[in-house]
Amino acid sequence: MKDIKDNGNVQGEPRAYTTERKQMNDIEIVLICDDGYIVPTLTTVFSLFQSKNANSAYKVHIIANTLNEEKYEIFNSLEDENFIIDIVTINESKVFELAGSMKDSFCVATPSALLKFFIPQIINVQKVLYLDGDILVKKDLSDLYSIDIGNYFGGAVIDSSKLYSNRPIVKEKNSYFNSGVMLLNLVKMASVINNLIITKKEQPDQTLMDQDVFNIVIGNNIVNLPIKYNFLYTNLIRAKKNYTIKDLNILYGTHYKSLREIYADASIIHYASKDKPWKCVESPMARKWYKNYRDLKKRLVLKQADDSEIKSFEKNIADDSRLMNAMNMDGSDLINHNDLIVSLTSYPKRMNYIHNTIKSLIEQSEIPDRIILWLAEEEFPGREKDFPSELLECMGQGLEVRWCENLRSHKKYFYTMMQFPENIVITVDDDVIYDDKTVSYLYKSYLKFPDSISANRVHVMGFDTERKISEYVQWPQETEQIMQEPNLALFFTGVGGVLYPPHCLHKEVFNIRMLEKNCPTTDDIWLKMMSVLNGTKTVCAYPNIKISLIEETQKNALYKLNRAGGENDRQFLASLEYCRNFKEDILSDIYADYCKIFDLLLSPAVSVIIPINDNNCNMQNIESLLHQSLKSVQYIILDNGSKGNVGRKLINDERVTYLSNKNWNAGREANIGIDHAQGKYLLIGDPNIYYLHDFLKNLYYKACVSNAEITLCKVDYFNPIEKTNRSSEWDKKFFRIPPQATFGFRDLKSDRFNTFTYRVSDKLYLKNFIKKNNFKFSDTSSCYGDFTFILNSLMKAEKIAYMAEILAMQDETCIFRHAEIHPWKEIYLSLLTLKNELSGKKEWTLLKQDFDNFALAVILHEYQYVNGKKCAERYEELKTVVFEELGLLDLEEEYFYDPYLYKQMQYIHTMDYMWSVMKDCIGINNYEDKYVKSLEIKNAELNKQISELRIQNKNLQYADYCLSETRKSKSYRIGLLLTALPRKLRGGG
Repeated sequence: MKDIKDNGNVQGEPRAYTTERKQMNDIEIVLICDDGYIVPTLTTVFSLFQSKNANSAYKVHIIANTLNEEKYEIFNSLEDENFIIDIVTINESKVFELAGSMKDSFCVATPSALLKFFIPQIINVQKVLYLDGDILVKKDLSDLYSIDIGNYFGGAVIDSSKLYSNRPIVKEKNSYFNSGVMLLNLVKMASVINNLIITKKEQPDQTLMDQDVFNIVIGNNIVNLPIKYNFLYTNLIRAKKNYTIKDLNILYGTHYKSLREIYADASIIHYASKDKPWKCVESPMARKWYKNYRDLKKRLVLKQADDSEIKSFEKNIADDSRLMNAMNMDGSDLINHNDLIVSLTSYPKRMNYIHNTIKSLIEQSEIPDRIILWLAEEEFPGREKDFPSELLECMGQGLEVRWCENLRSHKKYFYTMMQFPENIVITVDDDVIYDDKTVSYLYKSYLKFPDSISANRVHVMGFDTERKISEYVQWPQETEQIMQEPNLALFFTGVGGVLYPPHCLHKEVFNIRMLEKNCPTTDDIWLKMMSVLNGTKTVCAYPNIKISLIEETQKNALYKLNRAGGENDRQFLASLEYCRNFKEDILSDIYADYCKIFDLLLSPAVSVIIPINDNNCNMQNIESLLHQSLKSVQYIILDNGSKGNVGRKLINDERVTYLSNKNWNAGREANIGIDHAQGKYLLIGDPNIYYLHDFLKNLYYKACVSNAEITLCKVDYFNPIEKTNRSSEWDKKFFRIPPQATFGFRDLKSDRFNTFTYRVSDKLYLKNFIKKNNFKFSDTSSCYGDFTFILNSLMKAEKIAYMAEILAMQDETCIFRHAEIHPWKEIYLSLLTLKNELSGKKEWTLLKQDFDNFALAVILHEYQYVNGKKCAERYEELKTVVFEELGLLDLEEEYFYDPYLYKQMQYIHTMDYMWSVMKDCIGINNYEDKYVKSLEIKNAELNKQISELRIQNKNLQYADYCLSETRKSKSYRIGLLLTALPRKLRGGG
């Protein structure tokens, strides 16, 4: 075991390696690991083992920061003749000190990553390939290792953040590189160890553990490696809206046509994000990591290795059924299929348009292993010669075209399922441009329900009062309420994409004569009846995914014949009669499941409560809630005196319940709304927030797939005057949230209250959770800053989910009226109420520090929004009453998670208001008293004038904004028209 000295040197002589093979032929690879990263690192090492060519010789050095060497013996089970494992154990606590204070910085890497600095002193070779432990190696690395790095410090791949990040260091460095894969010249690197240490200590931003430091110290002396040697696929998918494939090619000097093409070419896939595959199935292409992990377990069984680390690792994910299934802990073979195949068919009339569908499939975030297009040979006598150039181009990007007999629409599944019976098959239509998450939604659903058929668009097979099947057009269409609940009565529609697990259909599905006789044009009905005959249920993977039809293809669309022409009903009855030959009571099975979900069909998916009044009645924002893509919504408008009776104008919408009482305030309105809510989930809307079109659908989906009691999202600020966006002050704090599908309040490490916004409008609540715990808003609150409701519910919830996407925009101009809309007395009273309530709990000793930090953050956050002379009043109130009443002044600086807030509190407490304003303005820190008095007299009037001008400027900006909005209204235009009419027509003399 080695130790690092205070000067950065490693105690003991550098290791000499003696093996029978010649050292010059070895590819020297280094990974760093600690006790919390053993299994992920082991999985990476196994991918090295799996992808290595037979004639390549790897020597893999594992630098283990541990007190328990025995834990790492599991790595030896991977050793082979040309695959040598070398464990170097180091007990080093100094890297934790070097990591510094994380505070509000978020870092994916552990402090052990800083051992990278010391590799030249730990490994005694001239050149190594360093790899992070969150990597999947797909191909042999001999070509990478053989790259000549000459007299450079090493080689690395430019980080993908160069395409989209606004971090200063990323923008400043032309070749800012990712430090997860580095080909290092250890002779050169040995000379900069101390420089790396010093630079790390000086770094204020700990967002990236070691990467910034490497870029600062050696960034100008690095060889740029091809992107295929460190493909940051997860990061590129997350930021897809912020760059184009052209931008990527310019950055890397490549000519790729899609991310799919890069993925196929890549040697190394790097899961360099918070959402690691072993923590979150939402990580794009995590399925390849799971496959490698399952193969690793087979290897360990074969080698009779101690699997205690594996068992401990999987125990931590026992509550997540999707992860459990993906990692196949129980040994079941359900999830262990090799390929994910997308299958479709078409015919000549659509050949000029089908490339649009194919390209949308190529661009899927969850890349299918194969995309197969089945065409009838009789319809294309010239075969590929009959194809337009756009389709031929798709064939070079992963599309396979296969020829078959003409089974009409049945071709899209028939031959794929017959030829690849052990694989997952997803069928799609040829006249749709698919959302880039279509495959992802289906595959994530499959992980949770591996023995059900998953669909992104479902109807419910309806019945009349005599238990007879209703006509197709009378079935509940595009149902959103029945999410993540397998049921025989759910009818999948192929247009949204349908995933079929292996062997989910009855064997009669391949009876060509019967399918052509009973369902010649309705493949969906034939497949549905074959699934029911097999006892396979259907589950809604996503609530009614958006269907973007290719307009030119709809002239001869099959649905016109099947739906409007009545063929759906005729062919359903025909297939039903045929299925009764195998199962007489097949319809009874469907009806029994229909009864289980009947009540859910009568209720909306979500209830949205919208309290409005004079200060809160922005019609544009309210309409953004009313026009959501999720349609199964109940809206409860509670009006206590809106301008122009805005609320009454919304009554015509049948989904709206309108209640009015001028004596209510927002808190009272919200409580009444909860009592009237009928949906499974509920949202307290804010008329000062503009909600993006998919806000409710995305939150609802996240809540359903994670079974969350509370689901959070991001809300950014939008300035309608300047037309600019900015991140909210909670953005960095959200990084404290664990990456698991759900988490609890106590899963957070520290500063738990400050992790969450204290607005209610960015949270979707499970209604039964709210009612069961009798959570109520204060009758004196405006909902915003109602800490007893917001934080008590968060503390009680066992499952909280978080969506990192920005789903809504806060109108920043409301800041001008913030104190008017959200009175300080209400917020402060709520803060005191929460403290009194928490101090009576057993956990108060554990919560006190978090509460005190939260209280200070709230006080100072609200103070920044005070305008005019009220600013001096609030300043004096904080100085003389608030800090003292909350017991904050007696606490030491180290007690606070954010030292800046502590210094701001001390600044206010020890300084008169006017003097503090002058100090801020002229930037002075120390003056003798005689100068202080002189400056106060000379500058008092000037500061007063500046303050008044600032208020006037803000008021003018807001007035200009209001005038602009007024001019857009119908009433203003009607007024202009009336004014323009002659006086006689208006009744004048």
